[in-house]
Amino acid sequence: MRQFLKIGLGGAASLALVITFAVGRSPSPAQDRKAFEAWAERLADDQPLKKADQIRVVTTERIVVEPIVQEVAVPTKVPPMIRIDDDRGEKPKKRRHHQIRVADAESNVCTRHGKRKVTTHGGRSWRCR
Repeated sequence: MRQFLKIGLGGAASLALVITFAVGRSPSPAQDRKAFEAWAERLADDQPLKKADQIRVVTTERIVVEPIVQEVAVPTKVPPMIRIDDDRGEKPKKRRHHQIRVADAESNVCTRHGKRKVTTHGGRSWRCR
């Protein structure tokens, strides 16, 4: 049974291959020449082409733009820099960002788990610690 199946499938494949080459063969040079002459005659007629067959020719010109020159006023004297020192001489302490408002403490995920919320990247992201 298996041998007959192999022979049958092989015969069908070879038949399909022969038909493909028979249908797809190139025309003879005489037929090719006749087709070219027919195409040349149709081209010789000065009939307007269909819209799908028309070729649009676009020409471009380079536009020269001249830069506008403006004079910029340059200051001749630089104003004096004034340095203001803090009387205390101490730098103010920075506020930490992990402080949580009382209203948000109940709804915060971190406080529910006994942790605190730490913001990173300027407040764009956060995590619990």
